[in-house]
Amino acid sequence: MRAFIGIDTSCYTTSLAAVDENGSLISFHRRLLPVNKGARGLRQSEAVFLHLKQFPILYDCLMKDLSGYQLSAVCVSSKPSGSESSYMPVFTVGLNFAKIISSSLGIKLYESNHQLGHFSAAQIGLDFNFENFIGVHLSGGTTDFLKISGGRNVFKLASSNDLHAGQLIDRIGVKIGLGFPSGAELEKMAKLGKSAALYKSSVFENFCSLSGIEARALNDINGNTRTKEDIACEVFDALSRTVLKQLSYVNKEKLPVLITGGVASSELLRNMILERNSKRFNFDIFFGDKKYSGDNAAGIAVIGLNCFKEEFL
Repeated sequence: MRAFIGIDTSCYTTSLAAVDENGSLISFHRRLLPVNKGARGLRQSEAVFLHLKQFPILYDCLMKDLSGYQLSAVCVSSKPSGSESSYMPVFTVGLNFAKIISSSLGIKLYESNHQLGHFSAAQIGLDFNFENFIGVHLSGGTTDFLKISGGRNVFKLASSNDLHAGQLIDRIGVKIGLGFPSGAELEKMAKLGKSAALYKSSVFENFCSLSGIEARALNDINGNTRTKEDIACEVFDALSRTVLKQLSYVNKEKLPVLITGGVASSELLRNMILERNSKRFNFDIFFGDKKYSGDNAAGIAVIGLNCFKEEFL
């Protein structure tokens, strides 16, 4: 049985995965990059160093899982997105390791990008067989609304022009006193609160702005005018409204919508989006498995398999 390796070294996660020739996941290993308490992220140089430390550990685990398989290709996310100017140093770590693996094992090397990896991973185990769809990518570095055709052709329809969804959550979480990244802890807090839909973003035809949500939340935190639970709930509710309002501008065709990214792993955010969508918008919205919503290499492995099939099978 053939096996196909996927590699993703993003800003906050080292990840390796492998699928067999049927697209079934064989191995899946990921480890967050450690961030000091109170910090709001990592410099690229710090993240590169941490990837160099973590990668060999995860690779050893991966290779143990692949004993007995015929390794056929390795695919890596070599940059954040498909645009020509897209670049981050962290992705060069994965790319260089992939080149070494390809050369030493004598297997094919394919390059993809982090964003396509997210949409590929979101479709694992999901009954989602649409040639054209709207992709929404919500993460610490991306708040993008895309039209995706044929799985590879990507056209950006709208994006945030200031903060990204994950940045907003992490900034509010750290200000409240939570660790970084703050998504899971802030969600637990938000489930105990209530939203009166007081926090608002600015949404236009091809961009949205999340800084207004941050400003209102920081004002309530500094003024001690609302509970932390209510503030957290307002942030998630504001994000859900932003996503749907932006979709109302960019999805006039009513194409199916696939939402992914680390922020999209939030059960609370998913429920808020789906509930409000059913009452007002009626988009055909899909979410992938939550364990594949955060940064991971599973989707990259599937892309590698598909590239190999196109070339050889």
